[in-house]
This record gives sequence, structure tokens and C-alpha cells, in this order.
Amino acid sequence: MRPIAFSVFFQPTDHPAPGASGQIDAQGRFVAELPGRYTVVASSGGMSERRTVEIQARNVGRKLELVGHAPVRDKHTSDLWVWEGVDGRDYAVTGTWSADGEAYFWDVTDPANMKQIGSYKVDARTVNDVKVSADGRICVISREGASNRRNGLVILDVSNPAEVKELSAFDEGLTGGVHNVFIYQDHVYAINNSRRYDVIDISDPAVPNRVGQFELDTPGHSVHDVWVVDGIAYSSNWHDGVQLVDIGNGASCHVGYRSCFYRSIPLGKIENGRKVEMKFEEKEKKFDPEKIYKGQPNPTKI
Repeated sequence: MRPIAFSVFFQPTDHPAPGASGQIDAQGRFVAELPGRYTVVASSGGMSERRTVEIQARNVGRKLELVGHAPVRDKHTSDLWVWEGVDGRDYAVTGTWSADGEAYFWDVTDPANMKQIGSYKVDARTVNDVKVSADGRICVISREGASNRRNGLVILDVSNPAEVKELSAFDEGLTGGVHNVFIYQDHVYAINNSRRYDVIDISDPAVPNRVGQFELDTPGHSVHDVWVVDGIAYSSNWHDGVQLVDIGNGASCHVGYRSCFYRSIPLGKIENGRKVEMKFEEKEKKFDPEKIYKGQPNPTKI
């Protein structure tokens, strides 16, 4: 079967034609960007077929409507994060600026009836940023203005946002304050109010530790924000635009798990050494090794 090629021609209704007026994929599915008359042509070999359609404006624009409001009247609200909790309800956390180091937790399941359900106070003047892990269990807040000048991060257990518990704090090398943070695969990316961000392992949130950092090679410049998607860290930098850093997808084992120690063997006396059942310490793979290594043999197969 010969391949089919598609093309589209546009005749505007009441305005000059722009450079691009629509999109069409390899299967012929077509989406118009503007109202007007479109002719779609399908060709294969020496044959072709065309159809002309008239696209009308959808008029889907509408006025934005405020559906809820949860005021904090005595403090300035800084950053916020919204997530689905482990109980299936929707929650939000907000920071406070130049106040007393308090973060507020909200139930926003019903946007018209948002309720503050808890708060947590840290030694700080400002809670700069707030983020919650993908599983909805760990919250990281960044702080500035601590009384002992040891700022950094505070890691919280928010499995129950109405009863937040502090798990640990991390300020090693971050005493200047942390402006923005991002959580990705058990790691926190913390911008240290300078030209670098630190990578902190929180796989054990009670014992965080730094495992890496990225620093601009332009003295006097600074990183403002960072976001991580599919193993790429995107950072916005005051004088250096956007930079992308390959930080990996969180897996270090060739069979797809985060750690090569993804299985363990029982200790103690073993009655039949040839029937030892290994226990899986990790349940989910970070990537599919068959797609990455394309059928290559496992060099450590037991």
C-alpha cells in the first residue's frame, strides 16, 4: 500500500491569511485555527482527492468567574501548591511573606467552600515556596529569615494535611535562603539565591542529603526557578535565559529499577539454599529495559 500524503489550503473569510492556519496529521485528522474555507487534499501515487469545508467561529470565549475565595487578611500570601491527597480529596498549601514563617493548609475539594484545615509554623520570616510530592505525602517548604540564620528547607509529612508533622530540616550550604524548589522522583531541586541549585535526596525524608548541584558559569548571574520533566531540569536565569540539564530519569540499574539493590535475600539459617526466595524492595521500574537495551542479555542474571 502506497503512503498517503495530506495537505491543506486556506481561504480566509474576513482577514488576511496568517502563516499557519491549521494542522493536519498523518492520518488526515485536521484542526483549523481560524474560521474560513479549507481544502484538504489527500494524494497517493498518481491519485488525489480533495474536500472543501467551511469552518465557523465557535465563539467559546466567556468571562472568567470567581468560584471561591479563602482570605488571609493579616499576612501576605506567597506561593501555593495544589495536589490530590492520599484520601482522594483536593488540598492546597500556601506560604506567607515577611510575616512569622507560617504555612496554611486548605481543603479545596469544593472550590466554592474552601476551608483552612491546618497550619504549620517554622522559624522564618518568609515561607518562599511550597511543593508537594507526586504521591501527596511529602511537602517541602523553603524559608528565609530564620532567627539563627540557618534557612534552607523544612520537610513535612502531609499524608493528613489537617495534622502536619515535621520530618526534618536541611540547611547545609543553604543558609542564604532558598527561593524556589521542585520535587522530582525523591529529589528536591533547591535554588540557593545564587547562580546554582542543589539536588537533595529525600528518599528517606527524615535524613535528607545533598547528592549534586548545578551552577551557572557566569559570575554575578543567578537562577530564578527550576522545573523538572522526564529527566530534564529546566531553569530560568535572570541574564542567561533558559537552560536545560539532563539529570536522568531517576534510575541507576540496567534492569530499570532506581537502585541495583532492588532485591534482597533473607538472613539467618536457610534450610534449602537452592530455593531462596528473594524479596523485591522496589515494586515499580523507572524505565522499560527492553525499549532501552532492545533485547540485549541481562549481564547479571541469577
